[in-house]
Amino acid sequence: EVADMADGYERRAGDEVEEVADDSGPARAASEWLDRLRTVTDRLSVQTLLVPYSFPDLPSIAGGPGEVSVQLRAGADVLEGILGSASAGGDGQWLMPPGGRVDEATYDELPIGVEHVMFSFDALTPLPSPELSGCPEVQFSFACPVRVQTPITGPTTGFVFDATIQQRLAALVRPGNTRMELQEFFAETAMIREELPARSDRVIAVSVPATWQPAPGTARTFLRGLARAPWLETMTPSAALAEAGEARRRSLIHEIGRAAGQPDDSFFDQIGSAATTVEQYRSMNPPGDIVERLTRNILVAQSRAFWPETDDGLAYADLSRAEISDEFGKIQIAGPQEITLTSKTGQIQFLIVNETGYDIDVQVLVSSGDLTLRGEGFTRE
Repeated sequence: EVADMADGYERRAGDEVEEVADDSGPARAASEWLDRLRTVTDRLSVQTLLVPYSFPDLPSIAGGPGEVSVQLRAGADVLEGILGSASAGGDGQWLMPPGGRVDEATYDELPIGVEHVMFSFDALTPLPSPELSGCPEVQFSFACPVRVQTPITGPTTGFVFDATIQQRLAALVRPGNTRMELQEFFAETAMIREELPARSDRVIAVSVPATWQPAPGTARTFLRGLARAPWLETMTPSAALAEAGEARRRSLIHEIGRAAGQPDDSFFDQIGSAATTVEQYRSMNPPGDIVERLTRNILVAQSRAFWPETDDGLAYADLSRAEISDEFGKIQIAGPQEITLTSKTGQIQFLIVNETGYDIDVQVLVSSGDLTLRGEGFTRE
């Protein structure tokens, strides 16, 4: 969206539409922000992670017509096209599923090239004994990388978010004493370090809640604490994987269950119906940029951001459906409603009117209740 602003955009106010040029103040601000972001992502200490295009809950959309792979491919296209991230479309990339939520069905839909995944603690099957489920020492916290594989999909390595640490971070979203909650977070990391203070190969994966909107001072305190805590060393996931010990084999849970606040199935069914309409439109081979825009409307509708107000999300899907319906209305067959043939070599003449403004592929099915019609007998004029 910011990249679209940088190129110039339309601003709607009621029925009025204002063209905002690419040299206007808001467009220049968007362009400058992107330049600063690219500077950050070019640093050696920063690693880009692949995230689904609209931040959906992947288990909620798994099982549809390639929806997981479409979300990830769109996310990779944005990373590569806007930020120039070479790893976005290449092998060995890291996937950050929203909330770390992945189960077997979701995992089996991951595209080739994803080799590392960040897992939530409840995405993996519990170990037999909670009291002896630590790593590298069984009696302490689990601070090792993991290796996951299913009978269908090949292995990936990655990290699993610590349940207690994530609970501390989740508290930051709720109103309360933010300073105290930050102190509890850092105290928890210090306690984990003190379990085995002589070892430097233990890794804690941290995921800040997506809905956390801290004040600048709070964000500064959090980041400086991570950077300056003498018992912690922050590093990218790839660097942590190289420094950590041997990855431990873990199994994915078969079905992770519903996420908090997840809408009922009718929400996803309506979006799936709109996605089917887009695929029907795609089969006509219309211009690719139109199909991409309509497809991304569907992807946006799947975002977790719309769960509190599902009507807003469905509006994106309905936009695509309505536009396609309008395009279908521009394609008509002109000719008589009934045709009577007096011989086997008679001609069926009709005219297809295309008012879309671009070339399309159309399949015409001719049927008869009394005759067998052979397709090779038809010609196009």
